[in-house]
Parts: sequence; C-alpha cells; structure tokens
Amino acid sequence: MQRRQFIAAGSSLLLASFLPLRAFANPQPRPAFAATTLDEALRALGADKAAATRDIQITAPDVAEDGSVVPLAVQSGLAGTEALSILVEKNRTQLIARFMLPEGTQANINTRIKMSEGSRVLGVAHTKAGVFSAAREVKVTQGGCGPGDPSGRAPDGAAPQPTRIRATVTGGETEVKVLMSHDMETGQRRDAAGALVPAHYITDVRITHNGRDVLVAQFGTGVSRNPFLHFRFKGGAKGDKLRVDWTDNKGRTRSDEAALG
Repeated sequence: MQRRQFIAAGSSLLLASFLPLRAFANPQPRPAFAATTLDEALRALGADKAAATRDIQITAPDVAEDGSVVPLAVQSGLAGTEALSILVEKNRTQLIARFMLPEGTQANINTRIKMSEGSRVLGVAHTKAGVFSAAREVKVTQGGCGPGDPSGRAPDGAAPQPTRIRATVTGGETEVKVLMSHDMETGQRRDAAGALVPAHYITDVRITHNGRDVLVAQFGTGVSRNPFLHFRFKGGAKGDKLRVDWTDNKGRTRSDEAALG
C-alpha cells in the first residue's frame, strides 16, 4: 500500500509540472532552468546520457555581433520528437528554452537567445525512442547577458503590450510567427544607481489553434527581449483562431488572439 501511495504521489507531481500555465498564478523557478552547470542542466532534463546525432540541426550565425539577440533555430529530423531544448554552455544558467511539440507540430523552432560569450550551443530532442543531442560553436563579438541597454524598456508596473501574431495557411500547413512584448530581465542588469534589477521574464507560453495545443514552451532568462517564435503545424483554415497565452515569474499574464490568414 505504501509503495502504491508513493507511486501515485510521484505521478501527481509529474502531472503538475505539465499543467496548463493558466493554473499558476505565481510560477516558481524550475530546477533545470536554475542549473548553473551544463551537466546539472542536462541531468535535470533527463538528457545527461543523450546520444549524439546528426539528425538535429542547429542554425545560427558563426559569429554573432550582438550576444543579446542571437537568431537561432533547432530542428530535429528524428521520428517521434516530442520536445526540443536549447542550452548554452557558458551562460550563467545553461537552459534557454524547452518546447513541447504536440502531434502535428513540426520539430523546427526558430527563436532569439542571449549569449554571454562565445560558446557551444546544444540542441536536445526527446523522442519516443530516447534522448538525443547535437552541438555547434557560436562566437560572440559582444556578450548579451550583462547590464544591457536600458533604453526603451517598459516602466515598472506597466501593463504588458499586445502580442503580435501572424499565422498563414498554405497547402494544409499553418506557419506561425509570434512576437511577445517583454523586457526579459536576466537579474544581471544594473540600474542608474548601480543596484541589480531583479529578474523578470516570461516563464511559460501556450499557443493553441481552435483550443488545441500546437506549442507549449518554457523559457529561462536566456531568451532575448521581446521573445520571438516561428514554427509550423499541420492543419488550419483561414478564419480559425490562434491564441497565445504567456505568464511570467511575477505572475503577470497576457492573452491575445488572431485569425489565420
């Protein structure tokens, strides 16, 4: 009986970690995103024994001029890919983002990340057959995880601005581009008085098509300011509704909808 109760409790905890983001009024840090070494982050993801593969492609500039905005795409050609993660080895915290891919969503995510210096960037794919990874080196001219440029940032307490959504249907497939408005403070920037500005960043994103999940994402502080996502999923018709919900580590939320074109 005790063993059954233990298993049931463990299952409940695992399920809670994947509950819809709307259920969390005050999201808490997740272990993998708090990890400060690559080994620790990979263990927390269950990817410490990931097999190297050429079927994961990481697209990024060989040299990034501005480490605060590094365009990057990770694509898995592995069958049954259920999740993709991005890690940067030399960042203060290594796990940048994790994307859960419902059936029908392509395992190909474009986004923008922060890099404190030149580093190895890893893509990790969780599949039905196991966990796999690939890596590539990206050089950085100017690091992007330090103080940063405070100009143009939203005033403290300002209401979140609308999310810009573009969703286009072509040949039975929907292409989605999303631009969220958020400063994505790392907790490393200093204000005019020299005090550290507290970390403030989007933690969870859920994108739905007519109420069905097409992408669920978790972010760390390494996602660039005003997070950008570009992906595709099967299906969709002109006029259908695409909804983007996000929540941040201070409990702020934002929901926006757009019609497929």
